[in-house]
Amino acid sequence: PMIAAKDAFNAELMILGSYVLFLLVIPKITINLFGLAADATTFWPRVLGAGALGILMGVIAQDQGWTKTGIGLGGCAAINLTVAFALAAMMVVGPKMPTPRGTATIWGMAASHAVLGFVQIAFA
Repeated sequence: PMIAAKDAFNAELMILGSYVLFLLVIPKITINLFGLAADATTFWPRVLGAGALGILMGVIAQDQGWTKTGIGLGGCAAINLTVAFALAAMMVVGPKMPTPRGTATIWGMAASHAVLGFVQIAFA
């Protein structure tokens, strides 16, 4: 097959790892880089990054065999499809992004999560 279950897991690791880096470690740079709506504080981006770190650790624990049960591809698919729906819903009914780059970033993230979620369903 072109894509194996391990590839879907690795894609999950890369996405979650980038979220942790961008949101938890460098939130202000991320907001400016991607043209997203800025706030006076970096509290909420860091909370989101911490949540992504927790999910990432669950995926790594299962991938490395540290635990027999974990998030698994089914759980990752559910998370990704939920994130895709939430991002798309925010873009349709929420406030407008301050820049076209921000709009493209959020739609791109929604599409990426949807595609990855459906690929993960195929292997779950």
